[in-house]
Amino acid sequence: MRLLKRLLRALHKRRGRHLDSCGECLLQQRRERQYLERLRRADVPAASEDLTARLLARTEELARAGASGRPGELAGAPQSGTTSRAAPRVLSPALRASVFTAAGAAAAAALLGGSAYLMGATPVPAPAAAGAVDSALLQGDPPDSPADAVEAGPGAPAGWSLTGEPDFTPSGSLTGKQLIALRSAGWTCPELRELGYHLVWARSRAMAGGDLLELRLTDGQHFATVFEQHGGTKPNHPPEQNSGQTAPLNVLTGHPAPADGFSSAPVTAGNGVPVPAPGSLWVHAAAPFAAIYQTDGTTFTYISDLPPEQADDGVAALVRARTAAPGTAGNAGPGPEDAAGGTAGSDRVGAGPGTAPDLTARLERGLGRIVEMLAP
Repeated sequence: MRLLKRLLRALHKRRGRHLDSCGECLLQQRRERQYLERLRRADVPAASEDLTARLLARTEELARAGASGRPGELAGAPQSGTTSRAAPRVLSPALRASVFTAAGAAAAAALLGGSAYLMGATPVPAPAAAGAVDSALLQGDPPDSPADAVEAGPGAPAGWSLTGEPDFTPSGSLTGKQLIALRSAGWTCPELRELGYHLVWARSRAMAGGDLLELRLTDGQHFATVFEQHGGTKPNHPPEQNSGQTAPLNVLTGHPAPADGFSSAPVTAGNGVPVPAPGSLWVHAAAPFAAIYQTDGTTFTYISDLPPEQADDGVAALVRARTAAPGTAGNAGPGPEDAAGGTAGSDRVGAGPGTAPDLTARLERGLGRIVEMLAP
């Protein structure tokens, strides 16, 4: 109706003067008035019984729901086994700010922890060439690295020898970093930590045409010395008649092992069962106990002041250290700096057998490096 009126108004402006002169507009106005009058007089249709019943039932349900404390329950909804869908909860500005702050702090902590973990990693020395390793082995400490040198220095007392006299740290002792470089180049450097020993000092030299590494170990009460020699250990003489094996040289005397009282023995890893073919073993049971273990071009000489029934545990540990993974730091323990009060052990986290990486020490080291980078 309104649209019709607008159209009519657009066509003709129903003003008093226009209606008097336009019969068509006057007729249209009369028809509209008659139509409106009929609508006013028309009776309102009564609601059907079904609609009335549904309206009454709905009113009664709303009244019961309001009385029972469930004003939002819909008619016809399942009465059991379902729950009404709650309206979405809107967080207050203060709570929203707290959530964002906590999330940002957690993200920052995770980023800082990851950065500290990466920065705290100990750099692994790259495998050097054979000539470079031999040169580093024979030269000892470089003169331009005083921080890495053994703090005890030449002539400083380090313990007691097998004869009961004071044991001194020799001149030219190797540092912990040099031992790590040797291990990466294929040297075992056994420290027998599983037997309670720790490294007192280590040194290197050339002997009998090969390179020799000497490690001095102690458990606080007893001492042990381990010589590791690469090359130049086989004498030019026929094999021993009883064993059919070529006897190695004794690095202490330069004589063949049988000439110094050594006898061939089965190689075991500590469980009493001979290892199939890891090398050959020669044992001198008289005091001080000594053993020579030879395998894969490497000769180990082990000397201990323990009784033979206890000292042979060191031989088994030596065999396991060599056959497990040559050139790894499986037996790595505190370096000479640690024995003399240095800090080389902190750079080799978790180097002992079966120990997990020290996550706390690595994170602390990484945080320290980050602070050093940020400090002016």
